[in-house]
Amino acid sequence: MFGATATTIERLSHSSVTRGVWRVQTNCATAVAKVLPAPESQTGDTATPSAMRYWLREALVYEAGLPGPYRDAGLRCPALLARIDRPDGDVAVWMEDVQGVPADRWTLDDFGRALGRLGQAQGAYVAGTPLPADNWLCRAFLRQFMASRKRGDDALLASDEAWRHPAIARHFDAGLRDELRQLRADRQRLLGYLAAVPSTFAHLDVWPDNLFDCGADLVLIDWGFAGVGSAGEDPGNLVPDSVFDLRHPSSMLHDLDRTVFDAYLAGLRDAGWDGDERLIRLGMTASACKCDWIAGATLWRAAQETATQPIYGGTQVDPDVLFSTRAQALALMVEWAAEARRLAAKLGLE
Repeated sequence: MFGATATTIERLSHSSVTRGVWRVQTNCATAVAKVLPAPESQTGDTATPSAMRYWLREALVYEAGLPGPYRDAGLRCPALLARIDRPDGDVAVWMEDVQGVPADRWTLDDFGRALGRLGQAQGAYVAGTPLPADNWLCRAFLRQFMASRKRGDDALLASDEAWRHPAIARHFDAGLRDELRQLRADRQRLLGYLAAVPSTFAHLDVWPDNLFDCGADLVLIDWGFAGVGSAGEDPGNLVPDSVFDLRHPSSMLHDLDRTVFDAYLAGLRDAGWDGDERLIRLGMTASACKCDWIAGATLWRAAQETATQPIYGGTQVDPDVLFSTRAQALALMVEWAAEARRLAAKLGLE
């Protein structure tokens, strides 16, 4: 790649569907290498181009580059340095090591500027620009994501014993427990609302670890889920995911909610969309259904009785800090679901 020997190879956090991600540094350059594992068969959720976890999608996004509305809004993906098809069938994607301010260090103003750009990029499609037609883009991401969750989460949500665990009882009151069960029961209803929201080309995994402010550009990494989504779906993921793994304090949740929505809507308007803003708010709030599994996962974690709890990236934290934070973020998701029901009724979708 560089005509030089690596001086440092650092393994980075990655999802279970990626073989590995490394930062490789030499005396003259640095890059990130991600290895995408070839599917074991020609069928299944990693071999189907429109499936959520299609294995080659991220390489194809980088090869194609982001479409014009994203570039016009000053939003880009990492530069592709090389795609290497390996003898075992895997594909190694070598890309720019993005240098910028990560979103876990952003202020509310930083979030506002970034979401204005995202709204402008996605608003072009809502305003009439044809959606990309590539067959390898994800379709029905949220429905696929929710179908992939563990069935055991449902049993935990229904278990009075799980809710009585002291570590849970300290942070989840009885009202929130019942509302989270209702959120789970309303999953298909909320997905139906999302189907009524205008479609756009979306990233579908927008959270602080994937966002960098590079001054002139906003850079989004990890495009493995990229596809057609509902307007509001990406900001609807960003707000709770800014807190669930402690990237930002839960005390900023409601301010972040308003900042993100207002900026995203302003971006849509800048792109020429003049429709009913309630539809966009519906897209954002109905996406709360994506988070219902976290309640079950938190109940499972509490039952393990460990002295610390891991968050994404491997950091170990105090369980009470994690459970308190997740209770507050899930409480916002309950609020969103209730708001989505009210908006749907006003829009004639019930």
